[in-house]
Amino acid sequence: VRATATVTVAVGFGVRTADQAAAVGEIADGVIVGSRLVRAVADAATLEAGLEDIRGFLDESTRRLSAG
Repeated sequence: VRATATVTVAVGFGVRTADQAAAVGEIADGVIVGSRLVRAVADAATLEAGLEDIRGFLDESTRRLSAG
């Protein structure tokens, strides 16, 4: 996608895991994970548990994207 686009490309439909974020990061300029973050809070037993899930997901995604 990135190689043929003349504009910045961000992809995010269905990105739920750090592996998926890393794969999308290989072909796009940006990865959108908003629904994944909302779902983490909505599905968690407590707000703190949801925020901890978000921290872990973002840390792992960032690590994977930086490595790629």
